[in-house]
Amino acid sequence: MKYKDYYALLEIKRNASADEIKKAYRHFAKMYHPDSNIGNLEAEEKIKEINEAYEVLSDEKKKKKYDALINRFNFMAGFDFDPKKFGFNKKEDIKIDENGAFSYFFNLFFANDSMEFDDAIFDNVAHEEELLFKKGDDIELEYDVTLEEAFFGKQAIITVKEVGNIAKEYDFTIPAGILSGEKIKILGKGHPGTVGAPPGDLYIKINVKDGDKLKLKGVDLLTDINITPWEAVFGTRAVVDTVDGKLSIKVPNGIQTGSKLRVHGKGYRKGDGRGDLIGKVQIMVPDKLTDKERELFKELSEVSKYSPREEMKKDE
Repeated sequence: MKYKDYYALLEIKRNASADEIKKAYRHFAKMYHPDSNIGNLEAEEKIKEINEAYEVLSDEKKKKKYDALINRFNFMAGFDFDPKKFGFNKKEDIKIDENGAFSYFFNLFFANDSMEFDDAIFDNVAHEEELLFKKGDDIELEYDVTLEEAFFGKQAIITVKEVGNIAKEYDFTIPAGILSGEKIKILGKGHPGTVGAPPGDLYIKINVKDGDKLKLKGVDLLTDINITPWEAVFGTRAVVDTVDGKLSIKVPNGIQTGSKLRVHGKGYRKGDGRGDLIGKVQIMVPDKLTDKERELFKELSEVSKYSPREEMKKDE
């Protein structure tokens, strides 16, 4: 049986006054009057619905009963429900309209004035209500973004496969500074609920992928600073790639491999500020040497008295 939304039929709000109800009825009664719609079967059906809506909403007792039905079950227009599951299936409860002026819905709930929607009836169908009016399940999907996309934010599209393998696309915004594991919520784009109940929501879990040169740790960005042995001895300036450009970092003389240099405020987004950029120093030895380079390294090995292994022994 189809649920009748009498307020929607008269295009009025549920808190409409008696005068507003009457005004709406007169408007539509004039619009769909048989004299103005001769041979129009659609108008003929519409005037029946308008008359039925006014019959309920203009009668204080019927309107109170109808509002109780709405408030308890939150039906929606066109909802096809089984009265048996709501305790309204007894023949003695139904007074049939001989002239067919009103619908079965009206006859079931409003033709018999002695039939009240009291708490006892509602309590009897509480379980059925929970089964019938169930919010749809949420959907959770994952979405990969690059470090740069996460840092600056972007507009994105995600494809959701629904029942029947139907694919739907949804636009969403990835906010600047989002972190891995954080979720973006899109209201009402989850699995559908039962008729009259809201759908679930769509949650998009963001995975921020590390770049080739930059890695994200908390709100800090990690990178390698590769230098030569002589740069380690004399110091230098090293240019490294960051998430929003290039940066020249001072490398002090005598630095050791594995040392870390921190540049404040050049890392990932952190509220209105930023984390730090942390560069790990790697002293790189050339794998191919010219004859001159080989000669100089050989000369250095002969004159230098430095031995890292001996230094370790002294520290023990």
